[in-house]
Amino acid sequence: MKNIIVILIIVLFLFSCSASKVSPPKIDLRTGGRIGVITFKVENARGVLDEIATEILVGHLKKYYEKSEIILLGKPEDIMLKEFGLDVSIKTLENLCREQKLDNIIFGKIIVSNIRANMKVKSLLQRSRISAKFRMTAELNLYIALSGNVTWKGSSYKEGDASYDHYSRDLNPDFYVSDKDESYRKFVRKLIYSLTEDFRSSR
Repeated sequence: MKNIIVILIIVLFLFSCSASKVSPPKIDLRTGGRIGVITFKVENARGVLDEIATEILVGHLKKYYEKSEIILLGKPEDIMLKEFGLDVSIKTLENLCREQKLDNIIFGKIIVSNIRANMKVKSLLQRSRISAKFRMTAELNLYIALSGNVTWKGSSYKEGDASYDHYSRDLNPDFYVSDKDESYRKFVRKLIYSLTEDFRSSR
């Protein structure tokens, strides 16, 4: 009987240890330093989607890496980048790290695809509206100054829908004032949270 009790105590102890064990993030930048973030590039959508996604990403990074300093570097077109399908060149990244004294640079893009739009035509006195279902894919890259290379790439996607007044011939979704609404922010927040899984610890 005593042997059984001892065994049970050992099993419970081992279980409690394993349950409370914290696995380190796959991308560990917790040692501090300066992390540069380039604003997301957006394809097939207009408005402020790039700003919203970047703001959410920076919020996650500040939470995961409290000892690191997060530096916003601006939009890709302003930095004149030229490679990786995102117009980012290794030379540009090297120059940014040297000039801004950065240890890492994070950059990515958001692609809206599989757009299935439906126009709701109203009376002459009412504005027509468009509802659309789409897939939003977020891609992220991590450049490490010490290695001089992009050492990590990740992507995540989510299906969504939107309704908007502003539209053009291509019927691409517009993310203007309406995406300040919490519903849009929740959608993008879930997408970025999934994208940054490798950047946070797991229990």
